[in-house]
Amino acid sequence: GWPKLLQAVEMEKILPVAEAVSGQRVFPYPVRIDAGEPGALVVAWQVVNMSPDKHRAYAAQWFTMALFLLVFFVMRSSNLWQLVKSSGGDRRK
Repeated sequence: GWPKLLQAVEMEKILPVAEAVSGQRVFPYPVRIDAGEPGALVVAWQVVNMSPDKHRAYAAQWFTMALFLLVFFVMRSSNLWQLVKSSGGDRRK
């Protein structure tokens, strides 16, 4: 639904779609209405200044933790843990 929440405004990607949908030329810059202007509703603009690299680092952190927890779960719920612990000593068959 609308209005869409965008983290980054990439006008070169938005313009062709907006012009195709509306059938008209679109102003190539974001426009914001000031609080004193007629037609302004809630004007608590919060500029998001977060680069995609931060998102990727956050995702990498969570995927690394998920991988660690998966390995830990497999080791603890199988006999691999015992094999690893006993590999330092003598093995009995």
